[in-house]
Amino acid sequence: MTKTNGLSTITRISNLPGLSPHGRRVIARLENTLLEPGQVLEATRYWERFVRDPAHRLYDPRYTGCGIWECCPPMLEVQAILHIVVHNLPRRDSRRLQSQLDQINECWRWRPPYA
Repeated sequence: MTKTNGLSTITRISNLPGLSPHGRRVIARLENTLLEPGQVLEATRYWERFVRDPAHRLYDPRYTGCGIWECCPPMLEVQAILHIVVHNLPRRDSRRLQSQLDQINECWRWRPPYA
């Protein structure tokens, strides 16, 4: 998410709760180089919404949706983003984020491939 304010551009970086300052810097670096600003928080929210949705078992990975993240986020891409973040964070932050994702996945009782 980017806002333009006159001469400068303000970029919003994902702020996941419970991460250390170093973990936040890692996410900021990822979002400024490999991902889009705010995409880590969006991916976390989309994954949670997908898992908590009663129809989530009907998900077909071959269906790519409409291509608009806000409408039909591609779950394979969401999983890939979470995989990248979990494996790039410092060990303690990685465990903390993995624990948060495990709580979300408990609804589904399924271990995703990013673990």
